[in-house]
Amino acid sequence: KRVLKKLHEAGCLEHVILVGSWASYFYELYYQSADYHPLIRTSDIDFLIPNPRKVIPSLDLDAGKALEELDFVKSFHRSGLIKYESKDLTIEFLVPEVGRGCGGPLRIKGLNLTAQPLRFLNMLTDDPLMVHYEGMRIKVPDPIAYAFHKLIISTRRIKKDKKVKDYHTAIDLILFLKKQGMFGKIRSYFNSLPKPWQKKISAVLESGDNSDLLKNV
Repeated sequence: KRVLKKLHEAGCLEHVILVGSWASYFYELYYQSADYHPLIRTSDIDFLIPNPRKVIPSLDLDAGKALEELDFVKSFHRSGLIKYESKDLTIEFLVPEVGRGCGGPLRIKGLNLTAQPLRFLNMLTDDPLMVHYEGMRIKVPDPIAYAFHKLIISTRRIKKDKKVKDYHTAIDLILFLKKQGMFGKIRSYFNSLPKPWQKKISAVLESGDNSDLLKNV
């Protein structure tokens, strides 16, 4: 809450989407359903800058300074990426990687930070969900896109525990959304994805004995 409020006060919050596991917390707040209670066990907070080119350099906001005022310390990486760390949390900013990639972290001058380009994040940029929280408007990814993104990146995880966590996060959310009568939207979104991505998703569902998840049963 302190992080979100500080970024809100600095004018930076409207330019980012909260992604990663903490998005699940805001889905729970949004839906207010007894059928959805995600288990969040992470000290990482990830913010996505959906279109860094639209963050004009003359904006002159300072997300880095705002976080340092909360006693976060800059953590410099050899790649040029800067994360913000405290004893409890690590904050990282991300951007979608497109084409052949940009070769390293991207400087976002208007927010005074660097962001890490990653594949498949463009899935999370369209139609974000707006959640009202403590006088703020928090943007999180569309939950259907978020679930399919988790399935795709689970195939790229090296650590087994993270792979399993991503997989079950996605399955639990899709099952909940189906109960909410959103199967048509789920299936439509799946069909809109590139064929190679559909194959990745189908393969990971089959490997976890959930090949019928996208069937309206």
